Amino acid sequence: MSGLPAETRPRFRFFTAPVWAVVLYFLLLCLGIGFFVGIPLAYLVANRASGTLPLTRRSKRLEDIPLWLGVGALVFATVLGVLGLAIPIAINWQHDHIDSTSVGLGVVLFFMATPFFVFGVVFLEIGLLRGGWLFGPRAKVMKQKPGQPDRVVELFHVHPAFVAAVRQMQAAPLPQSTATN
Repeated sequence: MSGLPAETRPRFRFFTAPVWAVVLYFLLLCLGIGFFVGIPLAYLVANRASGTLPLTRRSKRLEDIPLWLGVGALVFATVLGVLGLAIPIAINWQHDHIDSTSVGLGVVLFFMATPFFVFGVVFLEIGLLRGGWLFGPRAKVMKQKPGQPDRVVELFHVHPAFVAAVRQMQAAPLPQSTATN
């Protein structure tokens, strides 16, 4: 990503969903269940590939941003939700009547947790998929053709020095095996 020498080799998982799965995802998103049903469904029917890629530590930290944003948002949503439930219960537990102010505060806090929860789930999914389309290398996973030992993965958003190094490796002759039968 940066053209600098690699310091780490994190594992990446790339997937390319068919067009019909992407359209279905957006339809399910309009119904409000796209994140919970559409993304897992698209992942299940997608062409997938995984492997390691060379990165600097700084690039690796950039890759981890969506994961940590998702975790942080889910923790914050949980705290807001628990406070939204606990405040009215704690205040009304001490009184003989229901305090409408505490109930209102609880409802507001509980519903404030909802967007943070959705944000957390979305970014957690992005982070678990390595966040590639946000900060890192992007890839298109091709269908495996008959006779091919593996799927072809076309990388995007990589530094020209990386491209040159890969082309140089591909042009080099394969070492001959010294073992004889």
